[in-house]
Amino acid sequence: MFVPAARTMDTMVIKKDLPLLSAAEANASAQDHSSTLPIVALLLTALVVRLLALVSLLGTGYAGVLVTDELVYHQWASDLAAGTVQSTSVYGFSPLPAYVIAILYKLFGPDPVYIRLLNVLLGVATCFVIYRVGFHLGDRRIGLIAGFLAAFCEPFILYSVVPLKSALAVFLFSLTLLCVVRLLKTSSGRSALLTGLAAGLLAATRENTLALLPLMLGLTLYASWRVGGSMRQPVRIAASLLAGYLLVLAPFALRNYLVAGELALTTHQAGFNLYIGNNPANPTPYFQPAPFASALPSEAETHYRIEASRRTGRMLSYQEAERFWIGTVVAYAREHPSDFLAKIGQRALALFNRFEAGDHYDWTVLGESALFFQIPFLGFFLLAPLGLAEMVWHADRDMGRWSLMLLGGLYASTLLWFPMIGRYRLPLLVILIIFASFTLAKLYDAWQDWSWPSVVGPGVTTLLCLGLVSIPIEGSQDRSGHYNIQAWMLMQQGKLEDAAAIWRFSSGLNGAYSVYANLSLARMALQQQDADSARLYLDKIPDSSFGAAAKYEVLGDLFALTQQPQEAMAAYRRSLEINAGNLSPRKKLLALLSQFDPEQAREEGRRLDEMASFYADLHHPRPGPSPSLQKRSALVR
Repeated sequence: MFVPAARTMDTMVIKKDLPLLSAAEANASAQDHSSTLPIVALLLTALVVRLLALVSLLGTGYAGVLVTDELVYHQWASDLAAGTVQSTSVYGFSPLPAYVIAILYKLFGPDPVYIRLLNVLLGVATCFVIYRVGFHLGDRRIGLIAGFLAAFCEPFILYSVVPLKSALAVFLFSLTLLCVVRLLKTSSGRSALLTGLAAGLLAATRENTLALLPLMLGLTLYASWRVGGSMRQPVRIAASLLAGYLLVLAPFALRNYLVAGELALTTHQAGFNLYIGNNPANPTPYFQPAPFASALPSEAETHYRIEASRRTGRMLSYQEAERFWIGTVVAYAREHPSDFLAKIGQRALALFNRFEAGDHYDWTVLGESALFFQIPFLGFFLLAPLGLAEMVWHADRDMGRWSLMLLGGLYASTLLWFPMIGRYRLPLLVILIIFASFTLAKLYDAWQDWSWPSVVGPGVTTLLCLGLVSIPIEGSQDRSGHYNIQAWMLMQQGKLEDAAAIWRFSSGLNGAYSVYANLSLARMALQQQDADSARLYLDKIPDSSFGAAAKYEVLGDLFALTQQPQEAMAAYRRSLEINAGNLSPRKKLLALLSQFDPEQAREEGRRLDEMASFYADLHHPRPGPSPSLQKRSALVR
């Protein structure tokens, strides 16, 4: 992508003054670039695989609905394109994807299919960038192996065809790595500026990558100093990198300050996400909502702000709420250090576990609806051990590869504090794939030359790492949430019996999200005025569950249906004791109080207005069908 012509003097200086760079890297620029056929084959392969996946996905119910982050970004981008955004708060979600999607919507119309098509192109571009990184760190063969591994990587394929920001994040991460590798070779101001721009765009897409900036500056200073011999050149290079970085983030930070009066580069999500990852009530390293907050990302931050305000006794800003939840986790770590460290260790194992903890997409579950997703492509199970083995046995002093290892390790460390979600670790696969390509190349060479002793160590390490990624972890293999999404989509299509069957299956799994299956079945029973069945499903939800607030709201609906207003009001109050920020039971309580206790109704009305004020500057979209996608899905079928 950004590949200047090789300079003889640069090569000579690198060979003489920078022994940390390998001979293969120093000679990479001299290799023949004339043959483009393998690269064209790589790009076409990646494109065809992703288009097949997209067509297959559009033939399922997943094409007609948007959920969680998809819906947030769709509606946010639609408002940006229409010029109707009104907000007085700091960004609630990473801003760059919304603006990128808004450009698409402005040009072509607000249809999420354009996000999918963009992600397909980003997925193909990622394969090419990974090829370039492999080429610079090794040679043309290493680059092609890495590119084809990426082309057939199962998670990369999946997130190239869904309307999430993951494809953009992976592309920008791989582009940043390419810029860093090239910067370490050239130590030029132009390369540093491009690196800063790429890293800034990445930070505006994935906030945790802000932590990578100091390491990139340190690597830049060191490499420039080794080449230049004085500090003037390193400082100039580092300043160029920082300038590019701030050039990207400054508009977002300025918008936050002008709109909300707060200094924030991107968002205020760190506090409540930190609490979610270290919630003492969650026995797994994976995401589970807190009882006092919604699982919907569009509402969660507000609920956490309301709960923080309730606990402190005053209305907190988002920035104050973020500090409150960070302080809560710090206090927990001080009071229960062994439990806190155990959670960190559990997430470290989950980080490299073969289980893909997706929030609503799962390759196996998708395979039940679409034939394409029954194909066993390359997954984390194989790529991670091959990549880790090369890292363990990589003994030559190659600064480019060591830099990737350091950046990957730092990125991984940022994930250990938060709930483990598969798409958050996708950027790590970029690095693992590149190192896996070296392992595969060495295995092939050993087979060709019959020099098997040279690969005994990496081979044994690979087998050990296979065992590492297969360690059973509590909460892994739980797909109850994915089946809930599948049932919800069937319900949106009017297939109530099919939806109920899937929810009953999810309920029987007794997984973490079987709670929501029981809630859905209870609501369906209420609609059919079957109070006994509704109570049966509600009784399966313990009061300690994160679904307890919703359970008591549905129980209040049940009492209201059976003409028991006092019991209904008690149930709504119990729901609000658990989740004070949920407006739905509060409105129902107010309606009943208006009939039976006007004085209490006035007080409850005041509380409702107070709670509603927390929502005044936010959009709170709920999942719903997209008519345009439903029509397209029908055509594909």
